[in-house]
Amino acid sequence: MSLPDELQKLPMRARSVLRSLADYDGPATVEAIRAATDLGERGAGKAIRQLVTSGYIKMPDKGQYRLTEQGRQAASELIAAEEAVAARAAQQAAARQKAIPRHARRMVVVLAQELVIDTPARVMVGLDAPAAGQTPLPEPRDLVLRLSAPGCEIEPPQHSLEVPADGTAGPVAFRVTAYQPGGVRLRLEARQRLETQDLRVGGVYFDLNVADFPTPQSAEIQALGGTIELYAGASM
Repeated sequence: MSLPDELQKLPMRARSVLRSLADYDGPATVEAIRAATDLGERGAGKAIRQLVTSGYIKMPDKGQYRLTEQGRQAASELIAAEEAVAARAAQQAAARQKAIPRHARRMVVVLAQELVIDTPARVMVGLDAPAAGQTPLPEPRDLVLRLSAPGCEIEPPQHSLEVPADGTAGPVAFRVTAYQPGGVRLRLEARQRLETQDLRVGGVYFDLNVADFPTPQSAEIQALGGTIELYAGASM
């Protein structure tokens, strides 16, 4: 939907004030309006004066403002128009992503079921061969795998991995040392290197306990996995 001419002519700071007041059933102070809009004192003052002059807001008490009926209708139209624009943008972005040819691979992570404080543990990462029926890769692809975890030392923080067109890739090994007992969340991100950009193609996260001393769980190995989607078209 399109905005009426009078709303299109409103400066962005005035639109922000309209939107913020739509959240109030009663009046709002200037301080509340500034907090909701991130406007400075001068900008908020100009916007408020313009909206009062235009009949969109009124001042029932000193230092407090609320929408008039005209203002409430204008705020509804403004919010609806902005939501429509955001929805169209999301649809267009989804369509662009859908149009990109993709090649799915399963990423496998092998690691202990539990970490031990101050004790390095290996995290192995690799890719399975492609399943039947996949969009083929015209040539090998380059990935960057990044592992992170709060309160842990990770060496190295990232690995490069070449993905062959029709075979397995890796594994590569990270060394993780936890320094705080309790729980930790490990995040693994996969990014594909293209000519003009790095494209995020997937990732996984997993939560592990960090024990003070070795336990049976710290000696047990588990395999976790997730799917990544490689860009399979021509170079971007």
